[in-house]
Amino acid sequence: MQRYQQQVPDALTFSRMAFTTMIIALVMRDEIPVFLTAGMMLLVFVTDILDGVAARRYHSESASGAVLDIVADAYYVLGVSFAMAMRGIMPALIVVCMVVEFTIFLVTSPRLKRSGLVQVEGHSRGPLFFDKLGRTVVVYLYFILPTVMLTAWWLTADQRIAQILTVLCVVLTLIVIVSRLILIQRTAT
Repeated sequence: MQRYQQQVPDALTFSRMAFTTMIIALVMRDEIPVFLTAGMMLLVFVTDILDGVAARRYHSESASGAVLDIVADAYYVLGVSFAMAMRGIMPALIVVCMVVEFTIFLVTSPRLKRSGLVQVEGHSRGPLFFDKLGRTVVVYLYFILPTVMLTAWWLTADQRIAQILTVLCVVLTLIVIVSRLILIQRTAT
């Protein structure tokens, strides 16, 4: 039984990737089933939380599981956002912001991980370094932004909501970049 319990986190992560593929397919349809798509977005968010909970509960945390989790996160955030941008639901600038944030995270993680700031500024899973601000922004990018964009697109053709969210996304991206650079600077001293 313990062997199966240790596979639960990875199974949840893989299910998140399957849900993501379905969401992308739904978004690309001529007529998007908004409630089904939003419900699947909620499932992605919940399975992302549950895979970490299961890994800690069953003592099956691993570097490979952490990397798989990030791959699933990137696939969801970038895949769904790219599909939404292709459909005109989400401005392409938001996808650019997301790519920049993931790139900064991946590039700076090894140095921050080696720095010893983990005990003070964040936590580490596998080869990656997570700071509190970055995690908060990811929740915004990960669940709130795509769901709000989809709902706003469905309810109204008014582009002001998309414009406001785009400005917010650009500002958050700049804040995250500055925050990571400050953390990097702190490792140099």
